[in-house]
Amino acid sequence: MKIKLFGAMLLLTGCGQRAGAGELRIFFEGNRPDTVVVNAESLAERVREVTRVDYRKYAVEGSSVLIPVDDSELMYVTVWPLDKEYDDLRVLVGCGDSVSVTVGDRGSFRLNPLLAGTTLMDGEMSYRSELKAYTDSEAYRSVIAENRINAIKDFKSDYIRRHPDDEFALWMLWSMSDDVCAALIDSVGEGPAQGQLQPVYEAIKDRASAFRSRAAKKKRNQSGGEAPDFTLCDADGREYSLSQFRGKWVLLDFWATWCKWCIKGFPDLEEFRQRFGDRCEVIGLSADDHREIWAEYMSGHPLEWLNLWIDATDSSDRNPKKSYAIDSFPTKFLISPDGMIRLYEVGENPAFYEKAASLIGE
Repeated sequence: MKIKLFGAMLLLTGCGQRAGAGELRIFFEGNRPDTVVVNAESLAERVREVTRVDYRKYAVEGSSVLIPVDDSELMYVTVWPLDKEYDDLRVLVGCGDSVSVTVGDRGSFRLNPLLAGTTLMDGEMSYRSELKAYTDSEAYRSVIAENRINAIKDFKSDYIRRHPDDEFALWMLWSMSDDVCAALIDSVGEGPAQGQLQPVYEAIKDRASAFRSRAAKKKRNQSGGEAPDFTLCDADGREYSLSQFRGKWVLLDFWATWCKWCIKGFPDLEEFRQRFGDRCEVIGLSADDHREIWAEYMSGHPLEWLNLWIDATDSSDRNPKKSYAIDSFPTKFLISPDGMIRLYEVGENPAFYEKAASLIGE
């Protein structure tokens, strides 16, 4: 599960040597809900994609609501009006913190509430100020509409690069794409990396490392490196390894039952099998998360080529989805008799079979 963070992102200092519950008070300048819902999770677990659900309701009395956060570690807290789950506020709260958020007169938690209480909040407010100056500038207004998302992404990346010692910049990096994380993680200063957001820093490092590994594998796929071996089972539980087909051409087809383009291409794949089956072993590799879904499809749609299932719980390089850096379906490989990748195709493209035929020869 990849985490996309939306809405206001507030960062509150961690426990350090302080004791006692942290607290978050939300003030409303105008419209206010009668009740807010709160869910608090460990930040260290959240960034490792472990989620906790512990919804609690708090009545809004008068113009504010006080939310206690009683825990011994930095917590990731989500708050939203009872009837508007989509309008949420996300905060990090540590022991002993006493912070405030002021929601504007429109009553939306996401519309840039005013923050007070910590240096991290100061960091967010500073970022907002620079972002507003940029979006008000002639340079931004001159960008055509369809390119403005990328312009904002570039602005954020530049901001992170220019603020290596700012913890808010590190927190913002967590919400960026894996390629940006890989490009910017080495620019993060020692202070943020070793401070209260160390779990965030370590998780981003892991994402960056995984991205670089995938990029190297894709480069191997394109340049014709050696095909990684694997061992998987068919629907009857029989094991097959890629290495047992050495001396023969092999076509690998990574697919899934939910992929309409994968299934749409099966007639062309069967035609190829009938034409070259004596010299080329066709192997379908199902990436369905649940074996039962794949087995049910196979029982109703018998396919003539060898079909194997990839165990989604295997996170090692024994999993061919990982060792071949598969992130789109269908993806096909043609492997030569000496075990080298000769063709690599992402998507369903009839030209792949023409190229494969020319390599195998009649």
